[in-house]
Amino acid sequence: MDILIWDGDTPPPATDHLIIMWKQFRTSDSTESTISLPEYVEAHASRFHSKFTQFVCDIGESVIDQKTVKEHLKIRENFSYWWLTLFASTRWHPHSRITEAVKLLALEEILSSRNWTSIELRTDSREINQVVSEFCQQEKKMLRCDSQFAIRSNYSRPESKIWNSIFKAHLVIVRQYFQTMKVKPLPTPISVSNIMIFDHLTRLNVNAARGGEFISQYWSLLIPILKDSQKDATWIHRFVAADETPTHQAAQKVLSALSNISNSRHYLFDSRPSIRNLTRTLFNFWNLVLARFRVRKINESFIPRDSKLNLFPLFADEWRESLIGPTAVHHLLALGTMEETLNRQPHCPIGLYLMENQPWEMALIHAWNQSGHGKLIGVIHAPIRFWDLRFFSDPRIISNQSNDYSKFRPSPSIYAVNSPISRRLLEDSGISAQVIVDVEALMYQYLVESAKNPIGQDILILGDYFTELTNRIISLAQPILKQIQPNQTVWFKPHPLNRDSVTSIEKLGIKVTHDMLSSLFDRSSVVIAPSASTGALEAYCANKQVISVLDPSTMNFSPMRHVEGAIFIANTEELLTAIKPVPTSEKSTSAPLLFLDKGLPFWKKLLD
Repeated sequence: MDILIWDGDTPPPATDHLIIMWKQFRTSDSTESTISLPEYVEAHASRFHSKFTQFVCDIGESVIDQKTVKEHLKIRENFSYWWLTLFASTRWHPHSRITEAVKLLALEEILSSRNWTSIELRTDSREINQVVSEFCQQEKKMLRCDSQFAIRSNYSRPESKIWNSIFKAHLVIVRQYFQTMKVKPLPTPISVSNIMIFDHLTRLNVNAARGGEFISQYWSLLIPILKDSQKDATWIHRFVAADETPTHQAAQKVLSALSNISNSRHYLFDSRPSIRNLTRTLFNFWNLVLARFRVRKINESFIPRDSKLNLFPLFADEWRESLIGPTAVHHLLALGTMEETLNRQPHCPIGLYLMENQPWEMALIHAWNQSGHGKLIGVIHAPIRFWDLRFFSDPRIISNQSNDYSKFRPSPSIYAVNSPISRRLLEDSGISAQVIVDVEALMYQYLVESAKNPIGQDILILGDYFTELTNRIISLAQPILKQIQPNQTVWFKPHPLNRDSVTSIEKLGIKVTHDMLSSLFDRSSVVIAPSASTGALEAYCANKQVISVLDPSTMNFSPMRHVEGAIFIANTEELLTAIKPVPTSEKSTSAPLLFLDKGLPFWKKLLD
């Protein structure tokens, strides 16, 4: 049997081969001998989910020269830099290549059940070509592909590339110092803080902050509880470039005004690094350079269990970036800043942080416990998505009792979840139910009233964090513009962290808006959203007809993946079929999807 692997956006050519589509769904025109890899992955999601988390753990535990990789990357007595690498963090990012890895595992499984003789590979990805080429060599089968993607005998970069990465890493140190020169570090306070709260400098009303009022979508509802319980809070915000705060200095001015006028404490985490921190960062960086040399044979470990696929070509660039590139310096500076900041603070009984399991959070957990502070609560501010692998680990590295982060993954004392979806997924992954606490969804309490409001008639399209996915949704939705009624409007709300131009969308006759979702839901009856959007779940709770658009280039990241009545579409025809008349009654669900109660009893109990 001959196999055609088709990694294209257009329909595959007519052939008598078995066709495996890399990033397309099957259509009514697909032949019986056509398999969609995205559909196959979704059909066997639990198996591939477990296999990949096991694979990531195996890499960290793999032994090279009588030491595990985690031991080679140990930079503190009880902390391994492994947890700060991009690979170990299983980040949700277009460049993470996790989707390609999972699809390759699915491909191998499909081929193992068939008697195949050759593969014709049509792809523009050099990395996929490398993996499949080596796999065919292992299987002693024929591969036909574009000659420009000839297999390389090894995965090492030329010396010039390595030194280029090291040079760029040193530039980051210089740039970071001058960018944050006027950003004051968190001082040793005169009075003890009852609680420290760490978040991103996003979803903040900047104009209100300049006037001394702290209005945050993350925390505003919590502030009265802190005041009533006389908890003196210190706020530490990680810098995120935005239109109103494009630089560290601009963000510092906003936080300084907020602190001075309101007599509160707001600081930027990304502060001017001390000489000690800079020196230690350089020392740790060159230790990582040496460690990369010691684990130079790690590519041999990137073969999952019971597999012949070597997945290292997919992750080689981010591995190099994590160990000897600018990312290494960013992460080491963050670690050093966390340690210095928290070491000079008096004992703080409670810490809260927005939990997304990013590398800076691993540094925070280590520094917090090393400094002897109290319980640290990871606040999962949005329902967890099944395929967001940042929240999942192999059971071998999960421990809520140990602070030995050279072996176990850093984790908070308590996981605060605002949805039964998150609780179920965490418990299924091996997290003890005893350290999971239900809290009200602070950002979504407006839904208590939105579900009761009259249903509008407009159509709302939500943008994605990634521009490519937004463009796909707009392309699929264009035929709707020909069918809308004269009294209907199609609105588009960009993702708050996507700053790309929307001019092309406006030219289609779609009105772009930055209004709050609560206002837009009042006007709308139908909401079209990326499958990964939390806005889709909000719209569903607000009694809107929600249509989630699947993207075959990735996995189903929807938080509504197992919600009864959720609608997922893959093409324009399915979208036009899915849109129904304005609903007239509220949805009925057997259980709430978010914990909603404006009295916030769960939060009061947690912080008592």
